[in-house]
Amino acid sequence: MAQILELRRVQPALGTSRFRVLLVDPVSARGQETERWLKSDGDLDLDLVLCTDCDDGASALRNGSWDLVIADVDVLDVPGGTKQNTLPLGSFGPPLLLLAQRLEMDVVQTALRNHAEAMLFHPLDPEALRTQVKALAHAHDARQRVKREPKVVLAIGAHPDDVEIGCGGALVRHRSKGDRVVILTLSHGASGGDVAVRARESARAAHLLDAKLRMAELPDTNISDGIETISLIESAVRELSPTYVYTHSIHDAHQDHRSVHRATMVAARTAPNLYCYQSPSSTTEFQPNLFIDISDHIEQKVAAIAAFESQVRRSASLHPDAIRASAAYWGRYAAYSMVEPMEVIRRLVR
Repeated sequence: MAQILELRRVQPALGTSRFRVLLVDPVSARGQETERWLKSDGDLDLDLVLCTDCDDGASALRNGSWDLVIADVDVLDVPGGTKQNTLPLGSFGPPLLLLAQRLEMDVVQTALRNHAEAMLFHPLDPEALRTQVKALAHAHDARQRVKREPKVVLAIGAHPDDVEIGCGGALVRHRSKGDRVVILTLSHGASGGDVAVRARESARAAHLLDAKLRMAELPDTNISDGIETISLIESAVRELSPTYVYTHSIHDAHQDHRSVHRATMVAARTAPNLYCYQSPSSTTEFQPNLFIDISDHIEQKVAAIAAFESQVRRSASLHPDAIRASAAYWGRYAAYSMVEPMEVIRRLVR
């Protein structure tokens, strides 16, 4: 505990608001006392709102942006309970510090069900309360810092244009956030045209996406899922330590795409986020469970795909209208925005 007490004053990042706390306690005097204890601590820089009515607390929770909710267990529904007026906390809401009168199984179950970060019991110890809030504030500060740090993105494709078709919009979105983006194309696509032409087109598309391009020379239409392919991908993963890896789906009619998928599963086993994109040869078994909004980036994706002139002439699926139509179709699952669909293999860092 001493280490927590010695932590520096919690200061918000430049351009962000103060640490916002919603305190919901149905006992007015008790809530006011808790509020006074927290606001009197010079090491805490809080924007705290007290609600002593559950409906007011629910409204504040829905309509505000909170970094922490401190709530008495009486405003939450216990397991098997039938309360009509409860705080609508969810697993993806702000962290919860739960206050309770007693340590009983139903209270513990309520804490777990509402994903509480910590519990304290009445009568509150002011110093324990301040210490716990400081710890949660610093945890929040660390999470926000991680979110602000640029990420490294590795997008893997079997052939030129695979990555751009499957996740070009997502890559532009990453770049707009300052993330570093690397495209690894494992073959020069000899079966689909002149390799020199396809290399130039790949370089042009990568430039339009503001990504770095790496091209290997595995045999087009005969890429294996064995050690050669695994080693190429693993080398890039080891060097880049990517936060996000994008690759082919296993639900694909092209044998090279399936091989790259299987090789990536091995080579990128340490990547915290691993997504599989759709391609024109994806089968009906492709079942996305993540929809990335690329509404602000769809035209850059269209331009990058258009850079593959030798392929656009051969395939109606690469026509700009087809690219936009596909993004609009998947948008039905994401508030009708323009979307790239992904099958999530792993998603640990956002």
